[in-house]
Amino acid sequence: MFEYTCKLSLWIRHPAADLSHVPEKLGFPATRVWKAGDPRLTPKGMPLIGNYRESYCSLSLQEERVASLPDLLRNVLPKLSARKADLDKLTSSGATISLFVGWFSEDTNSRDVIDWELLAELAKLKISLDLDFYGPEETTPQTVEDGKT
Repeated sequence: MFEYTCKLSLWIRHPAADLSHVPEKLGFPATRVWKAGDPRLTPKGMPLIGNYRESYCSLSLQEERVASLPDLLRNVLPKLSARKADLDKLTSSGATISLFVGWFSEDTNSRDVIDWELLAELAKLKISLDLDFYGPEETTPQTVEDGKT
């Protein structure tokens, strides 16, 4: 397996509900929260055109990037399982919940295995897995001039 780091966030979306109470209820700090109909803003608070179509809440599940997604899941799933009743209330009211994984690798290939038991725990909590890979920065090949590269 190749080396990588990852960062986890819990993303909650709802067609209309106010999700501002969710960070305190679930016990994780919010990184972004807005309600459907609120004016759109950049992460730094600058206004954008339009209004949000749905309510949204992003919770940070750890302080820094760490290696081994399976180990990170084993650490965070018991904390989320302890809040199963709160998560069930959210999903039964129309919310969708996903575990967003920012996967960072300086190699072009990296991998890990998330076993069926971890996936089953996510399924019990009605949490989808959302993976976003951030690979090495692309380098632009130099142009060929006079037969030299």
